[in-house]
Parts: sequence; C-alpha cells; structure tokens
Amino acid sequence: MIYNFSFGTHSISVSASDGTADPVACSTTLSVIYHFDGFLSPISGADATGGSVLDPVRAFKLGSTTPFIFKTSCGGTAVSIRTHTLELAKWTNSTTSEPPIDATPIDAATTGNQFRAAGDEWHLNLDTKVAGLTKGIWKATAHLADGTAHTVWVELK
Repeated sequence: MIYNFSFGTHSISVSASDGTADPVACSTTLSVIYHFDGFLSPISGADATGGSVLDPVRAFKLGSTTPFIFKTSCGGTAVSIRTHTLELAKWTNSTTSEPPIDATPIDAATTGNQFRAAGDEWHLNLDTKVAGLTKGIWKATAHLADGTAHTVWVELK
C-alpha cells in the first residue's frame, strides 16, 4: 500500500487482528520535510555549516544587494512551489577582520521577505540599503513552507 502525505507532521495508527484475539494497535508520527543543502554561493552554508555570531560565514558590503539562494527537493524532485521567507535579526554591532565582498545578484532585488522560485533554485536578493540594515553581525533564518528553519550568520560592513 502506498500513502501520500502532505508536508508537516502526521499521526499514523494501524491495527491488525487474526480474528481470534483482540486486535493489536500501534501508532507513530511521521514528519515530511524538504531536503535542504544550505545556502548556495556567495553565502555557502547553513545550520551546522552556517557559522556563529563569533564567526559568521561571510562578510558583505553594507549598502549592496546580498543574494540568498538555496535549492530544496522532496524525493529527489526539485520543489518550485510554496512560500519560503527570510527573517533577519541583528546580534551585534561588532564585525570580524574578514574583508567584505560585494556580491552580484543574478536578478533584481527582492521586495519583502519572500523567496521566489527561479528554475530549481529559490532566490531572495536582499537590498541592505533599502532594508535599512546597519553594520554588524546578523542571524539570517530561512523559514520553509514545511515548517523547518535554516540559519546562517553573516556580517555587514
């Protein structure tokens, strides 16, 4: 038997009987989530490889547009529908000695905090000037439609 489940957490209960005794029952939960490899270049990391407040993965030039790009799939097939968002939280005004890069986005700056599908990738081009971001270290969290969250630390200077 094959069952199709939507994204999220599901309760599953089954029972069986051989007709001679009380049925035996079992239940469990199943979580269906996307496969997420982390943010692609120029960020290159997330979660376990996403740096920390003391050691962000990348420094970007303040006032530039910073591309946040990732791929996600389910069962090996790219997911190109649903809504994914980016949340930013500033942690400190300090920065590290890493030189900032001026990343070049491959398409226009994004308005709002929603990623947009671009082929088999998801893009959000963050205009740090328009967004009013300031110098410091930021925690960037991608909230995916399946309920998971993926974090990377970046700095602006």
